Amino acid sequence: MLIAATTFMGCSVLQGRTFKRQTHRSLRSAETLDRVLPLRGVVGVTRLANVTGLDSLGIPVFTAIRPNSRSLSVAHGKGTDEASAKASALMEAVELYCAEHTRLPLRLGRYCDLSPDNAIDVALLPHRRGRDFDPELPILWTWVTDICRDTNVLVPFEMIHTDFTLPLPQGTGFFPMTSTGLASGNCLAEALVHGLCEVIERDAYARWQSKFTAKRTAVDIDTIACPMTSTLVDRILGSGCTLQLEDITTDVGVPVLFAQISGAGEGSLITERPAGGFGCHPDRNWACVRAITEAVQSRMARIVGLRDDLTGREFASSVPREGNDEEKIASKSINGIESAVSELIEEDLRWVLGRLRKANRRSVLVADLSPRDAPFCVVKVIVPGLASPSV
Repeated sequence: MLIAATTFMGCSVLQGRTFKRQTHRSLRSAETLDRVLPLRGVVGVTRLANVTGLDSLGIPVFTAIRPNSRSLSVAHGKGTDEASAKASALMEAVELYCAEHTRLPLRLGRYCDLSPDNAIDVALLPHRRGRDFDPELPILWTWVTDICRDTNVLVPFEMIHTDFTLPLPQGTGFFPMTSTGLASGNCLAEALVHGLCEVIERDAYARWQSKFTAKRTAVDIDTIACPMTSTLVDRILGSGCTLQLEDITTDVGVPVLFAQISGAGEGSLITERPAGGFGCHPDRNWACVRAITEAVQSRMARIVGLRDDLTGREFASSVPREGNDEEKIASKSINGIESAVSELIEEDLRWVLGRLRKANRRSVLVADLSPRDAPFCVVKVIVPGLASPSV
């Protein structure tokens, strides 16, 4: 489906021809590292650590440590090889840094005073639990671009930045302050696909959270034929762990999978308890890879124990696994999940935007957080009408 107006900063994001590499990125991971490693000091990364050997799975996980971070001081990265995991950790640190040090124009004002043509309908945005938005309270707003309508609109600034240092700006607390939709890429289209998939994934997770009693749809791992995914599955099962996959794709229609790993803890409560991960991508096989590697990363985060946002509860439980295995009656082949496979990142973007449009999500809001003259793009993506996990 063609999107009529998909422009950002005056440029079309659908007219390029950016071919994808093995990792569904426009550059190989080693090339991305060559571009970004010289900037590690600028973003405050003091150490890039390979923590793969702390678990028995052998699937690469790296951590990037930023002691002076204004949000999380430890960023994790995962991948199917060391270069991909290292690049993943470093780019997550870069994303957080960029969202901590925004250069966006700000406006302090009351929602009731803003023109409906200039401001987003806040009813379409996720809200924090227990806080009713007050349209007469002055809060900070910033301009973002609706790439589907080729217009600029005002959104609450707290949905864009990740500077969590105190005191927080006036009026903060009505909308979620998270990194959901914060994404980077070697080109703009790549960053947008990454950000959109994360927003769609978190929407699926939010719906998954609200339907714990519903019967799930398991994915039969024996139907997986993708060599990269099969290698991950074999490593996990070969280490003595169990792996469960579920299809949690929503009405948007972009594949979203949930993976859960448990076992092989040799008496450790940390590794015996299940660790979960979610993955979203137009290609169902790559969505599966992302879900599995994120579950590996979640498990490693508990083993390492360095994340600022880990609490004692995280070591006592994992991503909730409600119900029991008997309730998960439905099972399907991975081939039963809709998938779009292309050679161009712009085609991935076109397809995802088309799925959102078909699901009546007709706005995609984008804030440009890219550093000046950086060899990469950083964006924050918001899709009005999509949910966010409980905060």
